[in-house]
Formats: sequence, C-alpha cells, structure tokens
Amino acid sequence: MKILNILVVLLALSYTTYAQSGKKDTVFLLKEKRETGYHAIFIDKNPRSEFYKKISDFRFSDDESRIYAGYLDYLKGQRLPRFTDRTFPRKWIVIYQYKKKFYAYYPSDFMSHYQVRVTDSTYIDYIGGEGPVANKIKSFSIVDSSTYRFRLVGGLAKDRKLTVHIIDPQKGIAVFEEDVTGWGKRYFLMIVADKVRKIPVIVNYSLAQKELEYDFKEPDYKKLLEMKLPKDSIK
Repeated sequence: MKILNILVVLLALSYTTYAQSGKKDTVFLLKEKRETGYHAIFIDKNPRSEFYKKISDFRFSDDESRIYAGYLDYLKGQRLPRFTDRTFPRKWIVIYQYKKKFYAYYPSDFMSHYQVRVTDSTYIDYIGGEGPVANKIKSFSIVDSSTYRFRLVGGLAKDRKLTVHIIDPQKGIAVFEEDVTGWGKRYFLMIVADKVRKIPVIVNYSLAQKELEYDFKEPDYKKLLEMKLPKDSIK
C-alpha cells in the first residue's frame, strides 16, 4: 500500500510539472473538471517522463507469479525447447496510432495494457485482465532481416501463428500479425521496450477514478506493412 501511495504521488507530481510548465506545444485530447476531480488525456513528449515507467514494467506481482506458475504447470508435460536466437528483441510494449503518428499509451486502467516477453523457454503474454500467460514456442524462423515467425501453443490458444513485421528498425516498431485457430487473424502495433521513450506517450490521467480508455482508431495495417514489403506482396 505504501508503494502504491508513493506511485500516486509521483504521477501527480509528474503531471503537475508537465501541465504547469507553460509549454505551448502541449496537446490535450481531453480536459474536464468534475466534482470528483480533474481528468485529462494529453500527449507527453518528455522522454524522461515518469509515465513510461509503469508501461515498461515487466516484473510480476505475487498474484501474477502464481498465475504464471499455473500456466507453466499446464505446459509441464510438453518439452520446452530453448529459444536461443539473439536477433529478436525480447521485450515489447503495445502502442497505437493517432493522426498517423505512433504513440505509447498510459491507460487509466492497466487491465487494458499489453506486453510481450520472450524468455529462453517461453513466449509470455502480459494481458492486463488475465495476468502473464506462458506459451510454448513450438517453432521459430527468420524469414528476412525484418520478418520473424513463431508457432505457439499455450493455455489460451492451442494453435497460434505469429508473424512479426519490423516496419521501423530505428524506433523498434513492428506490426504483430496473429492467426489463431478458431479465432481468426488480427493485427496490433508493438515497440521494443527499451526504445519506447523514442516516441511520445498519450496519458489518460485521473487520480479520482478509473476512466474510459481513449478510443484509438484502427490503423491501416496494409499501408503500414507496405513500409517494409513490396506493394505487390500485400493482398
């Protein structure tokens, strides 16, 4: 509880300093004062901002450690091959597009936050509402310098194909293309965790209560993939 209180104070100080800095380039997506307190959604361009810390935290809480152990027990009967590749980044954070630019997002409720970590034996989904989910890496291949493929099996999906398309190597931005048997195909944007401060963060700020998350528009993934692939290969 003490740690939580300290975090709240740090976030409040971070926002107050930023909001009162007088910078004319501060962009607010929403500002509202209510009886319960102040709510704002704004763009923080300061790479030293405190708001990057929590979205980049891959540590397990005690409850998350127990959840993760449960998924490992599920995989215990299956041999977990060692993942030895060193070209594929090991930690990723979900990002979004706003007006065709890339942003990290500090949510009001971290139930909606998503991260990925690859260890020497497992592919871990950090899902806000589910906890850390362990997946067995059945196979991995490097298609080219900007394309990686995984075949995964885990507690939430028995057969999962994942293709990672690196579309901006300098900033570590990729399109994750996921195809799960019975669920269909979906796409989402991710960034290498240690490069997340290279892009601004959109902050959904409210100390009084949890707020609705910002509704980002779906990116045009076809155009994003064209950043790395020949046009005639996109169907």
